[in-house]
Amino acid sequence: MDNLLPKVGAQYLIDGASAEIIHVDEELITLRHLLHHSVLHYRYDLFISDLRNRNILQLASPPGSGSKALAFLFPDDPEVIKAKWKFHYVSEAFRAFDGMLPVEATRKLIKDIQGRLNDAHGPSYSALYQWMKIYKDNNFDQFSLLKNKSREPRGAQLEAEVFEIIDQYIKDYYLDNRCITQRRVFAYIDAHIISLNRNRSSYSSQLLTRPSISTVHRRIKKLCSYTVDLKRYGPDFAKKRHHYSQHRPEPAEVLSVAEIDCHKLDTVVYDEAGNELGEIAWLAVIFELKTRVVIGWELSLTSPSAEKSIRALKSALRMVPGEEYRRGKMLELLSDNGPEFKNQWFISAIDKLGIVEAFAPPKSPNSRAKGERFFKTFASWLHEQPGSTVPRESYKPLKKKWGFPSKECGIILNIGWRLFITHFRIGHLESHR
Repeated sequence: MDNLLPKVGAQYLIDGASAEIIHVDEELITLRHLLHHSVLHYRYDLFISDLRNRNILQLASPPGSGSKALAFLFPDDPEVIKAKWKFHYVSEAFRAFDGMLPVEATRKLIKDIQGRLNDAHGPSYSALYQWMKIYKDNNFDQFSLLKNKSREPRGAQLEAEVFEIIDQYIKDYYLDNRCITQRRVFAYIDAHIISLNRNRSSYSSQLLTRPSISTVHRRIKKLCSYTVDLKRYGPDFAKKRHHYSQHRPEPAEVLSVAEIDCHKLDTVVYDEAGNELGEIAWLAVIFELKTRVVIGWELSLTSPSAEKSIRALKSALRMVPGEEYRRGKMLELLSDNGPEFKNQWFISAIDKLGIVEAFAPPKSPNSRAKGERFFKTFASWLHEQPGSTVPRESYKPLKKKWGFPSKECGIILNIGWRLFITHFRIGHLESHR
């Protein structure tokens, strides 16, 4: 039954059109069509009924469903920190006892780990036993130690009349183009309930409970985000924020359409004397949309330019054994409106090659969503490399190691880049097949 529950991000086929859920509450499901600019509302109970009767078909699960791995992209989250702390004890105990937990030896191991970690509050034997059980039941998945979010209501519930007052004030003041803040709305609600309690005290001892500002925050958070943005900021802002942009159909053939873009790497470069040169490394990438493979790139310490873009194009056209059917001249090259792509030299070069240059609409990165997603994936990989996971102030750059002088920067980045791009290609080609 849990697999049938609709969640934000899941995609469904409804009346022959694909739509994605953008909001779910107890009564209503809000979806947006993927092919045209429209929003569809569905009653929750009817949606579940149609899903069971297969009048609605699920096309894609929400991102990260079935795994808690996405939560670990936020290392500062207290729950993620706690999960990593649990895993440290579990992994040590598993290596020491091969999955078995003898009582006295395990308690001694917990004290040893506490001393090494300088941990004032280590787990008890029963807690470690439960963590080990969860770890083994989930096929030794580290992410399984992340605590599940509770679906139970928080604390004592307020009176129904208080919730009606909160909802009415949110409707009258928050869902309005005046853009009144949540704190101001809470102040109005609190003052209104104080006024009601003064009148009630003359004839009743049962006064209304005043809500906290967190209660109002949670009540607003449960609202459909598209509806909130539409009411407060207008249709243009709502469409842009919820990824409404011109739809580009999936290319029919390999090398029909490719994207080219430049991205500054979040990597600090040093010269041979150890002086910081700043974040000056740029990556130009050509991304083939049918196979979702990077076919050309240029990595250097220079800003985006027409020359850099042409070098990336040259690497895409160069023959590589085993990749004859995935690389070569594309029919259409899609780019943003950057000066390096509107340069007359670059336009002339691709025109002589017989490539049609197309420009995405201004300020619409979602029209080039696959390329943007690739850069985010590469940035997360780059942050996991040595020297990237600690604050810059806590280490000094070395001249001949990862630290790094400008001469060796290109070598280090190129080696890492080639390893990453090889892994990226294999993964995407396997999924494409």
